[in-house]
Amino acid sequence: NLSYLIYDFGARDANLQNANLLLNAANMTQNAKIQSLFLTVVQSYYALFGAKASLEALIESQKLAKESYDAALARYQVGAATPADKLQAFTAYSQSTLNRVRAEGALKIAEGSLANTLGLDANTQLNLTPPQNNIIFAEGLGVDNSQDKPFQAAKPVGTMATMATMAIFEKNIQAMMDEAKKSRPDLAAAKARIDAAKADVDAAKASGKPTFILSSALGYSEPSLSDTTKSSSIGVSVNIPIFTGFDTTYKIRAAQRQEKLRELEFLKLEKQVALEAYKAYNNLQTETNAVKAGKDLLNGAEQSMKTASGRYKAGVGNIIDLLTAQNALASAKQQLIEALYNWYIAKATLAHSMGKLNFTEIETIGGAK
Repeated sequence: NLSYLIYDFGARDANLQNANLLLNAANMTQNAKIQSLFLTVVQSYYALFGAKASLEALIESQKLAKESYDAALARYQVGAATPADKLQAFTAYSQSTLNRVRAEGALKIAEGSLANTLGLDANTQLNLTPPQNNIIFAEGLGVDNSQDKPFQAAKPVGTMATMATMAIFEKNIQAMMDEAKKSRPDLAAAKARIDAAKADVDAAKASGKPTFILSSALGYSEPSLSDTTKSSSIGVSVNIPIFTGFDTTYKIRAAQRQEKLRELEFLKLEKQVALEAYKAYNNLQTETNAVKAGKDLLNGAEQSMKTASGRYKAGVGNIIDLLTAQNALASAKQQLIEALYNWYIAKATLAHSMGKLNFTEIETIGGAK
């Protein structure tokens, strides 16, 4: 027996289209999950090296605290300093030691977190290449449309530099929001689900219409040695649903409601994607300025520390000024380290918000090389 559906008013095609679109949506969702995991790995990677840099800075601060304590102790032994100077310097040295111990623990936790994110045991030893810290800053994190190179710096000129910078910013952020709407895999998956819902509506409408089926049969029987029978038939049958208890009507209504729901979900996600790109871009601008300010802060703190240390060793400064400068230097180093690695993470987050999280985009965004 052979039976083949000739025509069903598009029901078969609609069901096939629905299945293909749902498969496409699943693939896009998988892509979005991969990018989210990639972002988590990148964040853990920079958090690890941020913890390493923080530990190195605290070790250096501990050495400075030890030098300050040794200087205070030497002055106390020759009668040029009070016991309070010695005790205050020792307290600062002990505090720096405690900070170093905590930083060592934080580094171990960061190493375990990265290993876990990579699907490894937390105690796995990782051999990692450190990030490059040679950052090239730009006036704007923008789009140079004349060269068709996104995210390159666009420098304002003339007396209206501030207004030009704002105009560049608004132009760039709008371009990035538009790019995010086109490139985000989760948004593409939502669009595919809308199209799949539309195909489901077509399938529901066709389910209540007639179907045309080509059928054929070939038979052979031999009840006895002298008696054989052969039979064959071919024809076209038409199945016409007369009444299904309004089953088709309810199927169509349900499919239409599902289509509307998918459209609303898409609009909500589209707004969310634009907001994520907007936040990520602004955050990158903030972290860029924070790194610049952090470098200036560190330079000033280093000069202040040199001056205070020299004055104290020469006997013309006091221990309070020395410890204050020492704390300011340690704080400046920590703030610069935090700003630097937050800047790296902000770049990766911006690339992720645009649906383009890969090494090329991370290196391109922000004018870094």
